[in-house]
Amino acid sequence: MNSVNSDVSKIHVCHVLSGYHRNDPRIFHRQCKSMLSFGYSVSIITNDGLPDEIVNDIYIKCINSKYSSRAINLLFAKFQFIKLAIEMNADVYQLHSPELISLGIALKKRGKKVIYDAHEDMPRHILEKHWISMFLRKIVSTYVEFYMRYYLKKYDGIISPHQHVVDDLLTINNNVELITNFARVKEKIVASREQFYKKLNILCYSGTCYLHSNQIQILNAISDMKVCYWIAGSISPNLYREMGKNKSFEKVKFFGRLSWEKLDDFYSNCGIGMVVLDYKMNWGGKKGTYAVNKMFEYMEASLPIICSDYEMWKEVIEKYNCGLYVEPGNVDQISKAIHFLLSNPDQAFKMGQNGRKAVIEEYNWEKVEQKYFVFCSKILNQ
Repeated sequence: MNSVNSDVSKIHVCHVLSGYHRNDPRIFHRQCKSMLSFGYSVSIITNDGLPDEIVNDIYIKCINSKYSSRAINLLFAKFQFIKLAIEMNADVYQLHSPELISLGIALKKRGKKVIYDAHEDMPRHILEKHWISMFLRKIVSTYVEFYMRYYLKKYDGIISPHQHVVDDLLTINNNVELITNFARVKEKIVASREQFYKKLNILCYSGTCYLHSNQIQILNAISDMKVCYWIAGSISPNLYREMGKNKSFEKVKFFGRLSWEKLDDFYSNCGIGMVVLDYKMNWGGKKGTYAVNKMFEYMEASLPIICSDYEMWKEVIEKYNCGLYVEPGNVDQISKAIHFLLSNPDQAFKMGQNGRKAVIEEYNWEKVEQKYFVFCSKILNQ
């Protein structure tokens, strides 16, 4: 734990989020819990519609939003949140949604320190919203980029899990830090070789299922294999129906969105972690990102991984020999990677052990936490 001065316990940090779960892994389980360990008082303001509560000494307050439409929320978020944000009277506010950026400026005018967490590369993210016409996408993306750059240069600091976003925002604000989504290292009984063999044929995926997470391609890849495919996360009705048409759907078991504790149990019963994502501009294209926490959670759980051949991920795989990488969308490569691990259980077991070693040595939140503490301290001492 970091050493902090005796006054740090008086500092109140308030996280404001719109459109995210209150127990979001990045926000609640990493940042908020870390701030508690620093000695700060921590609270959350959200619009998720759930009751107010105190969890792990973190006070969570939900606004009484009169709007149900996501589009209306995007337009009027500042006015929804500002009254409660002012009442919280925090010393530092960390905002987690682009629609809250103007709220940050209002708080700055009241003498508050304000941090923005760029979870997404929003201008590029908008360009990939296929339900919006290309013409409109370009207009909205251009406006959002101008809006973000104009206001974020006035913020006390910005963090992001994407290196390409950090590089871009450093051109407008000199206090931008890469805060990755690496997993927390937990003490656990790692499966023995024999125990691992028994669960090797259970593939898993955690997190929201999207078309760009190659769910259909994975089902096609396992069509002739005696495996199970477990999914812990949410899925849209349309994608669920599409997957239901696939002959491999009988091999799928959905667990829904699991709590932090239950997710550990989920991983302990699985053999291979799947994280095959398309090349997305939001994630740096083929370069990739360290924002996808499921990859590092699999590794921390000693699972060999099959992942996209992002440049950043290939470096991890090649450095630690902790899995295999494939071209997203390539069913043949996905199938061969799964077959290789199933046919070589000793190598699969070793890859899982190497993945946990990689997280313990390098890709863990505990190391990132030190950067996060220094970043927050710098802002508080300005």
